Amino acid sequence: MIRKLFVVLAALIPASLQAQTAQPAQPLWTVTDARHALIPAGVSLPRTAASLTVAQTRDLRPDGGDSNLLYRSSDGQVIATAYLYYPGLAHSGLSAYATDSGIRENSRSPIEALGTRVVDAGGVTGAAIRIDYRNYMGANASTAAFVKAGRWIIKFRVTGPEARRGEVMAAMDALLANVRFNPASPARPAAPLAVSDCPAGAAQRDAALIENEEFAQLTAHGILALVDGAGEEARNENGTAAALPSRIPSTMCVSSRIGQARVPILRPLSATGESPSGRTRAIVILSDSGTMLEIVQALTTPTHVLLYHQIGSTSVLGSFDAMPSDRQITAFFTERNNPATQVRVPIRLHPNGDTDMTLPSPEAERPAPGT
Repeated sequence: MIRKLFVVLAALIPASLQAQTAQPAQPLWTVTDARHALIPAGVSLPRTAASLTVAQTRDLRPDGGDSNLLYRSSDGQVIATAYLYYPGLAHSGLSAYATDSGIRENSRSPIEALGTRVVDAGGVTGAAIRIDYRNYMGANASTAAFVKAGRWIIKFRVTGPEARRGEVMAAMDALLANVRFNPASPARPAAPLAVSDCPAGAAQRDAALIENEEFAQLTAHGILALVDGAGEEARNENGTAAALPSRIPSTMCVSSRIGQARVPILRPLSATGESPSGRTRAIVILSDSGTMLEIVQALTTPTHVLLYHQIGSTSVLGSFDAMPSDRQITAFFTERNNPATQVRVPIRLHPNGDTDMTLPSPEAERPAPGT
């Protein structure tokens, strides 16, 4: 995984929100002769994929929420990695767009994408987005695929010399065919994202930051942030399964880019479906591993709230009375101590489905006059 997809911008978000890495305190994998299974995800992968064999596992969080499985050919020339991570916003199309952008940024030579398509994964029809490449990092064949399973994102990357393209593609075929999902976190339909440049339009107006938000409003924003805005499985009152729809639109455009790193500000071109988690009005993708800023409009008010997503967390930042302009969004990342980027409600997301939300203490009730 490219991880730091773009150059880090000054005063990005308060440093206390930066992801921490740690070695696991207990085994996170179940290993047999045929398969490796990441226990927190309930996802298992084959020990061999065509000509490749598992070389090692790596866990960047003690809860298993950011893990990967590395495969190699016998001579080490063809390499594959399966990444399994648990982000605040788990959307296969956004993951594919972020990784594709990173692949193009990091390739030392002009890279050619051979098409994006939706394919099957683990016996589930249409669960994966797949992109094949030519001329990656010189004369290499490469391929990437993305699956959303519950709130997990599973990303596959395979790369090798162009002369061994057949092995590269066969390894990806094998990984997609032989991944197995947790029945409690089933694979969701792939959600490809079409991104273009935004058409020229009317000048954007700045929005006003909402000062001193009431406790009830912060609570509502925290509840909104608990939901996976890319869609998730839920239960009706009678206990039957029901899928909450995604608030992410299927077509977006780049309205401008931030800094020399050219970090894109994405805005919707298509309307989102009816979702209880609001409407996504903008996304700024900061890495290919789920770090992004999302601006969500509440369904019943004009309030636009900033949600900062990472692996294992979503933090509620400031809110505005309307949609912020690109100038204001850029300022979130270039102005130190911007009041809009201060954390109002931190939320920790655990791979077992538990969540921790820390709300500010409500102001003590004032005594009535004359008492």
